[in-house]
Amino acid sequence: MRKNTTLSLLRDGKVALGTWLQLHSYQASRLLAAQGFFEWMLVDFEHTPVDRGAAAQILSTIADVSGGRVTPLARVASDSADEIKHALDAGAQGIIVPMINDADEVRAAVRHARYPPEGERGAGGLSPHLGFGVSRPVYIQCVNREILFGVQIETQRAVENLDSILDVKGVDLCFIGPNDLHLALGYPPMFWSAEPRFVKAVRRVEEACRKRNIPLGTLCKDVSSAKDRIRDGYTFVGMGSDAHFVLQYAGIQYGELHDIPEPPETWCNAMKFHDGPYQGAGSHSAVPAAPPPAPVLGPTMAGDARPSKHAGTSDPLPRHLFQSREFTFEPNAPEFDIDPFPIYRHMRDNVPVYWWAEAQGWVCTRYDDVVMLLRDRRFSVELIDWEHGPPDVPDEQLTTHQVLAKHGLFWMPGADHVRVRKVLGPLFTPKAVEPLRSEFRRVADSMLSRLEGSDSIDLVRDFTSSYPLQAITQALRIPREERDRFIQFGSAVIDAFYPAISPEALREKMEFLPTGVAMLEAIMAEKRGHPDDGFFSKMIHAQEDNQRLTSKEIISQVALMISAGCEPPRHLVTFAVWDLLRHPDQLEILLREPGLLRNAIDEAGRYNSFGKLNLPRFPLEDVEIRGVRIPKGQQIFGVFASALRDPEA
Repeated sequence: MRKNTTLSLLRDGKVALGTWLQLHSYQASRLLAAQGFFEWMLVDFEHTPVDRGAAAQILSTIADVSGGRVTPLARVASDSADEIKHALDAGAQGIIVPMINDADEVRAAVRHARYPPEGERGAGGLSPHLGFGVSRPVYIQCVNREILFGVQIETQRAVENLDSILDVKGVDLCFIGPNDLHLALGYPPMFWSAEPRFVKAVRRVEEACRKRNIPLGTLCKDVSSAKDRIRDGYTFVGMGSDAHFVLQYAGIQYGELHDIPEPPETWCNAMKFHDGPYQGAGSHSAVPAAPPPAPVLGPTMAGDARPSKHAGTSDPLPRHLFQSREFTFEPNAPEFDIDPFPIYRHMRDNVPVYWWAEAQGWVCTRYDDVVMLLRDRRFSVELIDWEHGPPDVPDEQLTTHQVLAKHGLFWMPGADHVRVRKVLGPLFTPKAVEPLRSEFRRVADSMLSRLEGSDSIDLVRDFTSSYPLQAITQALRIPREERDRFIQFGSAVIDAFYPAISPEALREKMEFLPTGVAMLEAIMAEKRGHPDDGFFSKMIHAQEDNQRLTSKEIISQVALMISAGCEPPRHLVTFAVWDLLRHPDQLEILLREPGLLRNAIDEAGRYNSFGKLNLPRFPLEDVEIRGVRIPKGQQIFGVFASALRDPEA
């Protein structure tokens, strides 16, 4: 009788790498099994629709085409006898049982998976013995020791009852379901994270498994996380799925063909398959890709020669991106990054007040409307005024990302906002920040000196992508040994607080935040006892009217400094240089009249304004904008980048 390859590896303490099957394609499963990339392949009965005939065909072909070298497994939909017996009779050589809560459920599930005398599985299966290369009587007599039985830990009750669950005889594998475990602990679903409650639960599972010598397993989103789990001692490691492989490879090929870089999220989340990313509105005409007005360096240059081509738009996009009948606003589409301004122009002209269904909010693109959102007291910035605003819950029940937002200036209640600004205000006066000018210049000079003598440079890669965060790191006096970790934390903060970030990309960034906060807490404790002249230390010791900031408020303001102090200058410097190089006549004027520099900076910021979206406002009552009724509590985004290009402003 063939051995169960995966079970043998786990019993020997070796790694068994596998993947999920979600497409339920016989041909795809057969091809994957024949390659020998994986030690196991798992048919998912829990979350994907698969009929029993197709499942039996897939499970049997995995064993047949691989000659037993790849183990066909199934994650059953529940712990019922019907689900477990069906999966095993269809040819699965092991099962993982999800949503386990206590030992009684495990004991019953083990009985369903074992023939007597160890269990109560019936002998009516037509062909599962063929996968082991033996006759049916031999299979029934010997297979109990070759069927892998795994429990999936993904509920709070399971973590609480972990010891009794793992003490049940017959448990071969403990599999952590990371997405549902995050949900059970009050977090958004994530493959992995450093969130405190998740880490605590995982550590408990790991310790309990090591104590009993039970193999640990989980599902990983990519190679990097798989390597991390293997280093942590996990031996049953799932990586991706057949659906992920198809979409990922197709997305990469599409991106290479159109010179579109991989998005910050996986391609299978970024790609949208429909008539086109940008679809026309009201009328059935295509969106024109006409350039907006040309830039000028400032009011004093109104009479000088202006560039004949605008500097903020790349070469015209392929027309198929704009040829469709129905407009859809998709700020995360890779093509949108190439040139958003024709889309903004189309929105201003056709749908200046647009319902963005994906975000459940409104988008305003005209200058007057955006200014009104900023100034009109009928609009609030407090999440409590949003119809879907989160309930006021203790910090202990929030993710690190939510805690940073809650205690940051953008989202904190109005009274706290006034108090924090009063305490920090003296630190941000022009006189107080003047010493930073020389520090920032030294950082810039140091970075630019390394580029001297180069035939060419990549401005974004070699300077603007890293300069702001390095300057802030210096201003805060982050210890040298922690700077790499701080920069990693800073990068996560910048992306995580982007309003239009996709859920998948947000989950990815959130994984870095708890570790970064713990690092800042340690640095803060050191600076309380040994203050220095850095901005971090000044915030720690600042007080006004005998009021100081809490530790969470201080760390949240550091996160805000990173978010507000990095992305705008990155964007500003990059586009200012790019626009000037494309218009040498304007560059010549600026070199001849350096007094125009401030005007040039202001115009560069206006013409290529930072950000696709800005923080939303929430109406305190029903309001009407350009004939569109906005109900109380719905979120409204004012798009600065569009407003600053509005010819009617």
